[in-house]
Amino acid sequence: MTPAAAEPGTLADVVSELGGIPVHRIIWRNIGNATEDDQLALCDRKLRVELVDGVLVHKGITRDVLDEVLASVAPGVETLADVLDRLGGVPLDRILWTPRPGTATGDDVLRLLDGEPKRLVELFDGILVEKPMGQREGFFAMVLGGFLLTHARSHRLGVVGAPDTVFRLKPGQDRLPDLCFTAWANLPSADAHLQRVGRYAPDLAVEILSDGNTAAEMARKRREYFAGGTKLVWIIDPDERTVGVYADPHQPDLMTLLRATDTLDGGAALPGFALPLADLFDDPQLNPRPTDLPPG
Repeated sequence: MTPAAAEPGTLADVVSELGGIPVHRIIWRNIGNATEDDQLALCDRKLRVELVDGVLVHKGITRDVLDEVLASVAPGVETLADVLDRLGGVPLDRILWTPRPGTATGDDVLRLLDGEPKRLVELFDGILVEKPMGQREGFFAMVLGGFLLTHARSHRLGVVGAPDTVFRLKPGQDRLPDLCFTAWANLPSADAHLQRVGRYAPDLAVEILSDGNTAAEMARKRREYFAGGTKLVWIIDPDERTVGVYADPHQPDLMTLLRATDTLDGGAALPGFALPLADLFDDPQLNPRPTDLPPG
């Protein structure tokens, strides 16, 4: 007996199985669960659509032409390319296939966090997007988190969260900043930080860039954080040894760029916090092993 084919893990696997067709030809509607009725409904609107393993695929055509066709005969019908644009151009291999994209919920985020192996995923409009966090980013979060926690605790300012802290900024929108801080006074209740999911936005959200992140993805996250009530966002680039500081909720793209010779401060979100960035970027955990270690 031929063994059953393994379930695709990501949207990249699905597109590969479809022959690597351009994503603008894949119709988003009921992706993975589309039926002949869905196909016929689009064909009735003069769209040349095929059904392949629960995925609706438009016959070969350029994106510009297909966009014009959809706008004229099927307004509101999106392609996978449209959805990827909305997500900020995240790579297909970060979009999980199970549950089907567009049908995921916050319960799926928690299920994967509790799973073995544990997976850090965020929820975008019913789509699970895996955080591209590796060993380096983990060490980086630990070092900076130590500075944040020491300051917050010594001044009794509030709570500091690690990369698996879940915030539901609004229904269908779960975010896991790499680090975060919320003042005691800004928690919506005395035990809000003790719940499985934080139903509020942190005062400070920190994102540490990984290879799979995109600029558009980070821009969307900033907008969402600020819309939820976040006061300050730091975007850290370990390769460039820089920190992008965003402190104006009304201008989420307005940035002050700090380098390793500058000092990072917490502003009104984290009063009194000041960290010479050389202390962060030059930390031994974030650099090659020292050569002057004692024997043993």
